[in-house]
Amino acid sequence: PELHFLKEGKPVTPIIKHFFDKRDTFDYEIDGIVFRADSVKEQERLGETAHHPKGAVAFKFQGDSAQAKLVDVEWSVGRSGMITPVAIVTPVFVSGATVTRASLHNVGIFRNLGLKKDSLVEIVRRGGVIPHVERVLSSSGEAYHVPKRCPSCGNDVIEDGDFLRCAEPDKCTKSLVGRLGH
Repeated sequence: PELHFLKEGKPVTPIIKHFFDKRDTFDYEIDGIVFRADSVKEQERLGETAHHPKGAVAFKFQGDSAQAKLVDVEWSVGRSGMITPVAIVTPVFVSGATVTRASLHNVGIFRNLGLKKDSLVEIVRRGGVIPHVERVLSSSGEAYHVPKRCPSCGNDVIEDGDFLRCAEPDKCTKSLVGRLGH
């Protein structure tokens, strides 16, 4: 894409709008833009955190959204033993892809959504990439609950704030397979 140079005090909104409007014309997908200090000296002055440089800031575009019916909630066990809720939804086309699974991220978000069987949910592909359940539009039926046992090995689970994990990941099949794959 074209390069734009900002002068101090100039608003970035027109540049964001420009790239948002043109993103469908590029030969590749973009999910946002990064504004960066032009001068290396200024980048050094601003410094960095453990996560990112302070001389750059990313602006992510809001993904498209669509409505889907919640079919089920699946509990995925990762290589570290973390257990994450995943929404299984009726197929819906969002931001150029058919979505059948959407992230619920963690137990805290899962609980805040208050999902019930047959809920109608809004799906957003955050940054045009990751399908996410944004909100519940309507719901009826029985509520989904947090598992008390690991869905892979049946061992106890440990809940730590918003996170859930298998109490014995070294004996958990999905955790071990995940580590091997990694």
